[in-house]
Amino acid sequence: PEFGDRAAGVAWFASERDDLTQAVAAAKAAHLDNRAWRIVMTMWPLIVWRVRDGWVPLLETALAAARADADEHGEARVLNVLGWVLIEED
Repeated sequence: PEFGDRAAGVAWFASERDDLTQAVAAAKAAHLDNRAWRIVMTMWPLIVWRVRDGWVPLLETALAAARADADEHGEARVLNVLGWVLIEED
């Protein structure tokens, strides 16, 4: 989809959050760890705009997936976002 502004893009991510979360769970269950953590990382704009919106469990799933995938770059990306969320939630 095309978005007229940042708010429209964030609204789209918000409307698709449940489906994206289910896609992460399905990818993890199918041992598609590379896809699982990457799906979560596509949601970073929503995470940034709605930082206090209960992201820790999903980010912990992404972290486990990146580690299972042995992707150090992916692990670093997830840890960066997870750390930021934890600081902001405090």
